[in-house]
Amino acid sequence: MPALRFILFSTLFSLIPLSALSANQHSNIYQQWLNQRESIEALVILPELFPWDNANTTAAETITAPSIKINLTSRQLTLYEGSKDIARYAVAIGQRRHKTPIGPRSLNKLILNPWWYPPDSEWAKDATDTPPGPYNPLGKVKFPLGGKILLHGTNKPWSVGRTASHGCMRMKHSHVIALADWLLEKHADIRDEKLLKLHREHWMRRSHEVKLHQEIPVEIVYQRVELENDELIIYPDVYGFRPEITHEVIDALALVGVPSHEADLSKLPSRFPKRENVHIKLRDLVKGLGSPDNMTQLASQ
Repeated sequence: MPALRFILFSTLFSLIPLSALSANQHSNIYQQWLNQRESIEALVILPELFPWDNANTTAAETITAPSIKINLTSRQLTLYEGSKDIARYAVAIGQRRHKTPIGPRSLNKLILNPWWYPPDSEWAKDATDTPPGPYNPLGKVKFPLGGKILLHGTNKPWSVGRTASHGCMRMKHSHVIALADWLLEKHADIRDEKLLKLHREHWMRRSHEVKLHQEIPVEIVYQRVELENDELIIYPDVYGFRPEITHEVIDALALVGVPSHEADLSKLPSRFPKRENVHIKLRDLVKGLGSPDNMTQLASQ
């Protein structure tokens, strides 16, 4: 198809009346066109330019690839569409003795109104199978991430934002429903609005598994330092993995073009709270960054 489209553009070019151009003008235009053939071929594959060819494009190909990042130190999940951050949700993570594992995972299905089956672990030895309902530890939705690790709702909303689980990650009811709705709308074939409404608003005895169009990458990270607008945010070392954060600060500043020699690292606190975030204004950390214009330029990078 790209070859045919290229012929189409070649034909259109040939229709330019040569009599209207001088020899030099024609030569220049033709040379520019030759130099930009690859750009033209890339351009013409856009579906909106050739709507009759859209039938051969699947839904998964036309939707920007999603991904999920869960930062354990901030206890926060970020949903991305391509490189765009489109939603953030608080999560509970594993306790210190039941740490949530760091690393890449993937999501290819979700379960609405899940049953909870106790794992073969000491802490769950007296628990019994729990049907969907207000006492179910998984809440309204569970997202399997591989192995025994789940992202799910909870019947203990007060625990969200804390190190409170046995390794899985919990979300508040409204947040887990919002995430599920977005995935079902964008990346699944289920279109039964009545069924979705029943699962969303009522506790049903029967679970419903929905497969997604594609595997969605899920990255569980342990990132203590983040830049947001004009602030450097330093999160607690919840598992005691990284008491020293100087290198993370340098790396974060480098992402917005600030070399290490321009940062006054002596402004960093010598000790950090165990449970609270620390916010440091960039103008207090970076030399010569006091003017509003400089702050705006740096925050936009």
